[in-house]
Amino acid sequence: KMFRPMAQTVSFAVLGALVLSLTYVPMLSALILKKNIREKTDLSDRIMKGLQRLYQPTLHKALNSPMVTLFSAMALLALSVFVFTRLGGVFIPQLEEGDFAMQMTLPTGSSLEESIRTSTQAEKILLEHFPEVKQVVSKIGTAEIPTDPMSVELADIMVVLKDKEEWTSAETREELVRKMERKLSDILGASFDFTQPIQLRFNELMTGAKTDVAIKIYGEDMAILHDKAVEAAAIAAGVRGAADVVVEQTEGLPQLLVQYNRQKIAQHGISIEELNTVIRSAFAGEQAGVVFEGERKFDLVVRLSKSMRSDFNLSQLFVKNASGQLVPVTELAQVKESVGPAQISRDNTKRRVTLGINVRERDVESLVNEIQSKLSEQLRLPPGYYITYGGDFENLQQAKQRLSIVVPLALVLILVLLYFTFGSFKYAFLIFVAVPLSAIGGIFALWIRDLPFSISAGVGFIALFGVAVLNGIVLISYFNELKAQGNMALEAVIIKGGMVRLRPVIMTASVAALGFLPMAISTTAGAEVQRPLATVVIGGLISATLLTLLVLPVLYRSVEKYSVRRKRRAVSPAFLIPIFLLAGIPAFSQEQKLSEDDAVELALKQNPQVRISELEKQGQDYLRKGAVALPATAVGMQYGQINGSARDPYLHIIQSVGSIPAHLQRLKVYNLRVNVADYQLKLATRDVKYQVRKAWHHWLYLRQVLKEIDRQLALYQNFESRADLQYRLGERSLLEKKLSENSLYELRNNQILRAEDLKQAIADLHYLMVTDEDFSPMEDTLISLHLPALGAPGEHPAIALLQEQVKAAQAETNLQKSLMFPEIKVGYFRQTITETDIRLKGLQGWTVEVAFPLWFRPQQASIQRSKISDMQAQQALALGRQRLNISLVKALSELEKYKNLLAYYHEQGLDQANVIRRTATLQMEAGEIDFFQYLQSLQRYSQTRLQYLETLRNYNQSVIEVEYLSESL
Repeated sequence: KMFRPMAQTVSFAVLGALVLSLTYVPMLSALILKKNIREKTDLSDRIMKGLQRLYQPTLHKALNSPMVTLFSAMALLALSVFVFTRLGGVFIPQLEEGDFAMQMTLPTGSSLEESIRTSTQAEKILLEHFPEVKQVVSKIGTAEIPTDPMSVELADIMVVLKDKEEWTSAETREELVRKMERKLSDILGASFDFTQPIQLRFNELMTGAKTDVAIKIYGEDMAILHDKAVEAAAIAAGVRGAADVVVEQTEGLPQLLVQYNRQKIAQHGISIEELNTVIRSAFAGEQAGVVFEGERKFDLVVRLSKSMRSDFNLSQLFVKNASGQLVPVTELAQVKESVGPAQISRDNTKRRVTLGINVRERDVESLVNEIQSKLSEQLRLPPGYYITYGGDFENLQQAKQRLSIVVPLALVLILVLLYFTFGSFKYAFLIFVAVPLSAIGGIFALWIRDLPFSISAGVGFIALFGVAVLNGIVLISYFNELKAQGNMALEAVIIKGGMVRLRPVIMTASVAALGFLPMAISTTAGAEVQRPLATVVIGGLISATLLTLLVLPVLYRSVEKYSVRRKRRAVSPAFLIPIFLLAGIPAFSQEQKLSEDDAVELALKQNPQVRISELEKQGQDYLRKGAVALPATAVGMQYGQINGSARDPYLHIIQSVGSIPAHLQRLKVYNLRVNVADYQLKLATRDVKYQVRKAWHHWLYLRQVLKEIDRQLALYQNFESRADLQYRLGERSLLEKKLSENSLYELRNNQILRAEDLKQAIADLHYLMVTDEDFSPMEDTLISLHLPALGAPGEHPAIALLQEQVKAAQAETNLQKSLMFPEIKVGYFRQTITETDIRLKGLQGWTVEVAFPLWFRPQQASIQRSKISDMQAQQALALGRQRLNISLVKALSELEKYKNLLAYYHEQGLDQANVIRRTATLQMEAGEIDFFQYLQSLQRYSQTRLQYLETLRNYNQSVIEVEYLSESL
């Protein structure tokens, strides 16, 4: 609702601009623009020529290095995605309402008089110590119309503040809150939670809690709920950004409990109802009659006086027993003081306790995620107890779910409009590149301004995507126009199109960005909501404009060259028909025959995961070559009256050699990093091989399943045809005919499902092998794999990688220690001394300096941090070994299970299934079994065959799993 007026305004403005641009603007241009055109250079032309002088060589460099250009754009996109995951998130940026709202909480059972006294004391403290406070108003408990129910120990205190220009105690709202909290901490027994009036009511309406985040713990036992809430509050209070951590008051209400001695009550012949009536009449009152005043009637209630009720003394009360004697109530009952629940809250019939948290100087999403992580690790809940998170965090999650629908829909609509504009998906997708390029700038703009992701920013991204594609439309449309003329080379088309369209591209982005600029720098009321939206749009347009001017021409050239190559390779079908007829083969391209090893080899050559690991190793190797680097050489010159009245020159050169132990340790660190990268490459190669093998055997399994289903379909179709013929001849019933048809339909449905699974398996292999070409297996038979000899778990690449990481961490610690050694500097000087009658030239010498570090504290901190990293690496190694051993034990157990099951099928199961099918067919033809028995036999045969294939697939997958976990380097 907040952004609906803006969306409507933009929509109607664009619609009006469309109408005016087609009607009013051409008419006005014809009337006002001069007929005699004269070209002259003005300020805008000089600016554009300067931009063109910068743009033209840059565009040439981008076209000459297309891979560098595209890789740079992809790197920026990947970096922006990483930055986006670190932004944090809030539902809506918090508005500064100008006033404060405090919730005062007293211990459970406090009287109304105590609440009034405490709130009055708090009001006086605020008014006396803070000149910023204009007025303070308190609301205690529940009003006559209970729209906002509260107990008397709770109070809402509204603090009306003066304008921010008149503040003297603090400069920011957070600073003023901290100072107020310190002053109010002098009030014993009371706690104060600071928020804002509208924010307080909004939070209360959404979640029932008046804080920004409401953590609700659900369960049955109120005592356990309260204890767990207190424990959770202690954990949450230690998280940065969590303020005003308050547990809902559900315990601590003092009670007087009357306990009856039922044995004595029975001896006296008194009923419980009689005792209850006496006690209720004495302390609560009981109707004894009716009093009339004119026409009005009132109940007459009798009870003890206030002085006798105050101490709840039962010794003054008597009750008659069965014989009519008076028995004191104290002989039959006892009064005990106890503490009971003050409040029982429920959501959806579940008891719950709420933990309220206000968020300060941090975004809601990262705060809740950290609290959620710590509670899941440190808080142990009994079975049946669980936690939910509400407030701003819940609103943010719901809004993200809506954005996950709205944003893809907006992108699809943009793509459809682009297709209608160019009539080609090729150019539509080409222009669509502007969307991720614009997101780069929007994300970095939020990061630079230290703004978390919010719904305002999400709406800004939606608006940005629509505006960002305009630059692509301006460029591509002019490229196509120049190409259609047919008298220019592709490179010339791109260069000329980019130079000519530079002005409209910059103007398209500048106008939109400048339109949002006031919102980006606004500091007035509501600016907190506008600022993220405008920041995203401006930053996104900057990145989209810069990258589109370089990346889009490179992509356009690649797409056009690819289209030309495809046209050259294309051959007329009419020319191919005679050739295929003479060759006796169909006019279709044959599939490539591949073995499992071929698939693995192809994947290892083209899979990006392996390529990334190779590049990482190359990068670490280059860093190792520059491990020993000397600082810059210092050259100095002095000239003047150094030794006397005459002017003498003094030349000196100083070279710092650095710390020799540090150089040696640094070289060792880089060598170990190269080893780590090498093990990462081996592990990546192993992972790709493992994934391809599993996908390959799953693909073979699905092909065998479809073949088996085809054989079974032929059998069922023959049976169904015979059943249909016998039904028409009156030999079979309608039920038998329908059962045969139903069995056939079920098998066909299974065939359709398995065919879709096969498509997905082929897609998975294409993804792993990074290829779009069709292929088929050389050996299209699913056979059981042989398990090689198992290696030692310690030789697994994952363990070796962890061991190298431990060595690297230890070397890093030694490197930090070596930096505390002194540095050596070597120098040379040359001087001339001039006296009255003597001139000494060529005086020279050597200097050696030793620099000792005197401030060790930063380096000691680095050493301690390196030691922690070393311990983390050692823990990771121990955990890796444990996981590997456990995984191997499980894999071996699975392998043994499927091995035994497979042996059963080879020795008995398959033969028994064939015997069942043959015997059932013969007995059916001989009339020895009925229709239903024959159908059950066929189904049993089909299930056995399919279960055998599934067992064989599972066995092969287990073999691959065991090989992956046990194979040594």
